[in-house]
Amino acid sequence: MTDFVPEHSETGGTRADNARTALRRQQILDAAQTCFRQRGFHAASMAEIAKSFGMSAGNIYRFFDSKEAIILALIERDLEEVLAQLSQLEGETDVVDVVITGMQERVSETPSRGLLDLEILAEASRNPKVAELLRRNDSLIRNRLREVLLPPVQGGGRRAEKDALVRIEALMALFDGVIIRALRNPEIDMASLAKVLRGMIANVLGR
Repeated sequence: MTDFVPEHSETGGTRADNARTALRRQQILDAAQTCFRQRGFHAASMAEIAKSFGMSAGNIYRFFDSKEAIILALIERDLEEVLAQLSQLEGETDVVDVVITGMQERVSETPSRGLLDLEILAEASRNPKVAELLRRNDSLIRNRLREVLLPPVQGGGRRAEKDALVRIEALMALFDGVIIRALRNPEIDMASLAKVLRGMIANVLGR
């Protein structure tokens, strides 16, 4: 009879260990996200995050060495979610409808999601690491949107490329603006607004 030898990953732990670690990190991020939304980054402590999760603060430090590390991980997780959503746009015949649906879903998560976005932006004004990561992620999202929504036209030249980038910037400004409006006006009629936005987005994308 041969002894069982656990499969190891590249990081040195067993696959089961790595899966548990990944799950625990996600659970901590979920708890931290809730605390940050309710209390803000600076008011929420590691002890408070740990308590909401039923864990000691010392155990959290096994997974994240600081509150800043949690904030950075939340930003990275948001990037992964956005890029996954953008990948779903590929092959869609009515991308305008998909973009509108994405806006409506984001607004439905407001104020909880929108408040966290504002917290992150405020933190970026004070924290260079957060600012740098946000700018990097924003660039990745812009480029991905460019690939999915406005593929380059052969022979289009520099002017066409610049026009495409400006259109993507306008689209992102619309998206961000709707989130801010939903925070300022919780009674926003998204269904009626969507009818107006549809024409604007179609114009921006040249559809």
